[in-house]
Amino acid sequence: MPMSANGTITLMAQARFETLIIGSNGQRVTTGGPGPFADRWPTLRITAQTSVPAGYALTLRQNGPRVTIIAPPEARSRLSYLYLVTCQDSAGMGRTEGISLVWQPLAGTEMSEPACPGTQVTWTYAVGAPGYAIASGVYRAP
Repeated sequence: MPMSANGTITLMAQARFETLIIGSNGQRVTTGGPGPFADRWPTLRITAQTSVPAGYALTLRQNGPRVTIIAPPEARSRLSYLYLVTCQDSAGMGRTEGISLVWQPLAGTEMSEPACPGTQVTWTYAVGAPGYAIASGVYRAP
């Protein structure tokens, strides 16, 4: 998760525990609540800084729909990415999109715009590695 603040940050997990019950009339009803945690959610405190220490930066070089990642040698085998790509459909009526909101391992130090069948393609992406800064960019097809 990208961090944009300095200092101590508290991360807290939350969930909703749902139960399916059958009402007196036979109708199914879902109820929910905090479950066993009851306002005592697991938390983690970390210290973050927004400046990137020397040697922990990732740099992206975009050449059209291809991106080259410049990373320290220790980070190259642990690179991951996520993206969103949108485009106008072939009839010019609506938008289609592809999305990866989960960090995916990246094989190598290059990536290309994902396919999107249509025009007005916009590819927004981010690249990171554990312990290194996250770099991001946007490509708009001509």
